[in-house]
Amino acid sequence: MLMIADAEQDLHLLCSESQFKASGFSAVQKLSTQIQTSYTTPIDTSQVGSVKMPRTLVDEMARSLLPENKTYSAIQPIKTTGDGNCLFNAASKSICGNERMASELRLRTSFELINNQEFYSNHPAVIELKIVTQSGKLWPKASIYDVAIFNNIIKKGVTARRFEEALQTETLVTLKKCAFSGILQIMGLASAINCTIKMIYPDKRHTLHDLLNGTFKPRLCQSWNPVITIMWTNVGGWLDRTRSFHPNQFVPLLPLTGNCNVWTTVSSKNKRKRSSPSHTCDEKTDYPSATCSRTKKPGLRHLGDFFPSTLRTLTSFQDRNLQRQIIQYKDLQNSLT
Repeated sequence: MLMIADAEQDLHLLCSESQFKASGFSAVQKLSTQIQTSYTTPIDTSQVGSVKMPRTLVDEMARSLLPENKTYSAIQPIKTTGDGNCLFNAASKSICGNERMASELRLRTSFELINNQEFYSNHPAVIELKIVTQSGKLWPKASIYDVAIFNNIIKKGVTARRFEEALQTETLVTLKKCAFSGILQIMGLASAINCTIKMIYPDKRHTLHDLLNGTFKPRLCQSWNPVITIMWTNVGGWLDRTRSFHPNQFVPLLPLTGNCNVWTTVSSKNKRKRSSPSHTCDEKTDYPSATCSRTKKPGLRHLGDFFPSTLRTLTSFQDRNLQRQIIQYKDLQNSLT
């Protein structure tokens, strides 16, 4: 696997080539084929699913947008750098725990899209999507691409272009560092890293929710592929839920590290320590990846042999009355002995 600096340089070379309109898309394909020979080693995804992150990296804003679902109880949204590479930053964290692979993932995704245009012009996730308009007709493929896949710059001229040219232009956007990624890049990324990508989209009312919230498998799908979960989010949240949700960030969902504190008490009957769990860790508020339990902080009635030591901590008016009763009881015991 090449260093990140090489990946960034190769991205720059391809992006520069794409600026020459006269050379056409075929020239970019030719150059990408030459560069791709240095990236024949597959991405190591053996750690996918086992990479754990500290709780301090949880993206609380994304967490507030996460749909309530038991499927996500063991994983939490993790912060990513919002530099336009957030899709690849999210994938990199899922693969190796940090964002160092983002540039190479963008480059490999570009290779995938550039050299497999026919597949992505008829991607199963789009072809199999059945959306009925108010008139009762199904949305054509080009309309779905126009709404959900082509970026705003391409949308302005897509009606005047052939579909093939619009797809090529969108593909070349992937070469630009810090350029926003969308559904097409997600499709290509799944094949580039040979992983299934499960997307989470907070707005269930969106017409294309099935696509935006879909599962994207690699082009050469095997019987089993590692699964990476990525969420669409907005750094400012979703203040007005009556309006459509507008994402501007991608974050991965990963398990967390850490343990819960466990209170232990001493039983006055058997004089041995034991833990009596009265509270099970909540997957969202505690540590989803930890299987642990804790008890509430001991109160007066649960202190057992440590009960006399509470005399030093009783300060309120009611506690003083209890203190007086305890002293009277101890005086009575002394008089009887």
